[in-house]
Amino acid sequence: MTPFGNYLLDELLAEGGMARVYRARLRGVGGFEKPLVVKQILPSLAQDPRFVALFVEEAKTLVRLGHPHIVPVYELGVVDGTYFLAMEYVEGATLRDVLREGPLSPAAAAQLLGQVAEALDHAHARFALVHRDVTPRNVLVDLSGQARLVDFGIAAPAEGEAQRFGSPGYMAPEQLMGGTVDGRADLFALGALLFESLTGTPAFAGQGSEEARRRILVGEGPPLPPELPDELRRRGDALLDRSPAARPEDAATAARALRAFLARDRPEGAHREIVARVDAARHQSVPPAQPAPEPAREPTGATRTLATAEVLTRALAASEPPPRRPSSIPPGPTERLPVPD
Repeated sequence: MTPFGNYLLDELLAEGGMARVYRARLRGVGGFEKPLVVKQILPSLAQDPRFVALFVEEAKTLVRLGHPHIVPVYELGVVDGTYFLAMEYVEGATLRDVLREGPLSPAAAAQLLGQVAEALDHAHARFALVHRDVTPRNVLVDLSGQARLVDFGIAAPAEGEAQRFGSPGYMAPEQLMGGTVDGRADLFALGALLFESLTGTPAFAGQGSEEARRRILVGEGPPLPPELPDELRRRGDALLDRSPAARPEDAATAARALRAFLARDRPEGAHREIVARVDAARHQSVPPAQPAPEPAREPTGATRTLATAEVLTRALAASEPPPRRPSSIPPGPTERLPVPD
């Protein structure tokens, strides 16, 4: 357990090229603690003023995202020069873990990816955000069987300058080439997820990063097996088209198509199957969690808040008795600091 501003970091969940992710707790008044996930931006990136400026501007939008299939971000802040995002902790499994036991049924794949498409539509249409890293590890499936899209931390304004953040095998051709991207880049990734969910095999990622890049750029998408429903095969082919113009018009269109297939194929839905798969994934053997590392120096604990979400205040207020003295609960949406130079 390591103190970090208003949070306690309990264990390191993952570390990548951009951030470290911890299971954490927020310390509230009266001894109240709320489980959360804290994502710390790596120090090397925090030294880049341009990256920090983009990260801060994007995070101010992230705290405004509110959708049942998006994991909410509660706070953007800085502790001792370390930029971080605090977000909801979701009990369940990643889609990657779920697929380790094999492909999903067509109905289950349509149900989960239809929810992901709805989440993307919310981000694209309401906030002009492109996720740019829609992968199986960034789709969580909670204990109730609902898909929850996470990690908009590398999102960028639609039609903005593309940067080559993302995962090999899931990036659209225009993203790989470093051009401008819009929401249709996320639809390509959705197509890769649909292929992987229906077959249990990555569409491109299993080819190695360079081979995956070559096949994506020349439009050598793998065909879905002929035994799968024709409608899903057509949808998958359209999503993985090399040309953005040939993909669905928007995420809302993709979501409607997947919901329509589910309604015809399994009107009662695939809820039971999905919950069972999540339960099985959670019981698979996993490496022990790593404890949060001890800080190199004693932190001051001073937190500079750049943006917060109203849901954080409501979550804390609903979980504690009425205070008898002025509360120390953080205020609602705020922007206390300018973007750093």
